[in-house]
Formats: sequence, C-alpha cells, structure tokens
Amino acid sequence: MDTYFRRLGLKPNIILELNHPEGIKRAVRNNSLATITHRVAVQEDLEAGTLSELEPPLPLPTLTYKVVHTRAKPTEHVRAFSRLLRERLGTK
Repeated sequence: MDTYFRRLGLKPNIILELNHPEGIKRAVRNNSLATITHRVAVQEDLEAGTLSELEPPLPLPTLTYKVVHTRAKPTEHVRAFSRLLRERLGTK
C-alpha cells in the first residue's frame, strides 16, 4: 500500500490500525474515516447502503492467496479440502 500511495503522491494520515472487519466497519460508520479493505468484508453493507464505495484513482493492489500444508504427507482432511477447492474454483 505504501507504493500505491507514493504513486499517487500521497502520504496518508493513519490514525488507527484495525485488523478485524467488524471493527473496521464500525470505525468507518461512526467517524469521518475511509479505509481500504476486502470487498467480501463489506459487500452486505454496500448492498444495504450502510457504507459507500469510492472509486480509487488507480487500480488497487490485489492479494494472492496460497493454500499451504505441512511438508509431511497430507492428511485425508487436507486432501478433501484441496479437492473441495479445486471443485469450487474449477482448477486442476
């Protein structure tokens, strides 16, 4: 995010760092704040009209997630989880 703001020539005034979506949403609703967060965390609020989305001047950075497990032989639970992800995400 630091690189993103530098590209915009901005130095944000960070007054609070929260790491739980409900705390973030509560802070935004009760104060004159803006935040950058995951869409899934605020989708219902956007649809209900309790929060509004701002269009960023440049595309926001994206996150890549990895599914990891121990180096030991995967358990049946790990293999089942992997199958579920492949089925739901349509990957090989």
